[in-house]
Amino acid sequence: MQPPPSLPAQLYLLAYDLERDRMYRSPHLGRALRAAAATELYRAGLLTDENGRVKPVAPRAEHRPHAEGRPGQPAAPGQRRTPTADELCAQLIGEVGASSRHRSWKHWVNKNQRTAGRVVRDQLEAGRWIRVERRRILGMIPATSVTVRDRAMVRRLHREVKQVLHGGPAGRADPGPASLAALLAAGQIGAMKSGRARRALKGRLALLEPVAGPAVPALRAAVREAQTAESAGAAG
Repeated sequence: MQPPPSLPAQLYLLAYDLERDRMYRSPHLGRALRAAAATELYRAGLLTDENGRVKPVAPRAEHRPHAEGRPGQPAAPGQRRTPTADELCAQLIGEVGASSRHRSWKHWVNKNQRTAGRVVRDQLEAGRWIRVERRRILGMIPATSVTVRDRAMVRRLHREVKQVLHGGPAGRADPGPASLAALLAAGQIGAMKSGRARRALKGRLALLEPVAGPAVPALRAAVREAQTAESAGAAG
């Protein structure tokens, strides 16, 4: 099975713990998925940065999200996928386009982050990349469990990210895995939840971040802000 083509969908699969056959506990997954959608649209040239704020760009025929291009470059020959083929990307670009003013990347990373996981999960389920079991605990509390259908495909995604983190010059890294690596670290997902792991790769991640674009530092700031608010609430 081929992996799903969009960054949000791939990021969701990378948040799956293959050893325990369940999703990692990732409190900031929704924010990371929103940042992945913003990154996809930025790389496609459909969102741009204007003094730290997100500005939509009118789509042109040559602009398509793609696996190996740089932000704003035309799609590879024969590439047909559009941003709206991904539900979360379609939702995000609709929100940005409907906004009365240009807002920060962090604003869009935080907005509707609580529902982002469900949007991506449902799309992956419909595409048969995952199975979702829905049940009720004690007959009352709704709960879901996710199982990936192709473990080898998810391993390949993990391997590609690992190669980028430990591979050759960051400037020559495949933008897809490079963006995923940066998003995983900023969102503190999976192995990147460990502060020690992030510190060990700090220099490499700093080189990969520009490949992904401005949504990654916005994600990191949003996560830090949420953690600070949580700590303040616990202390109070």
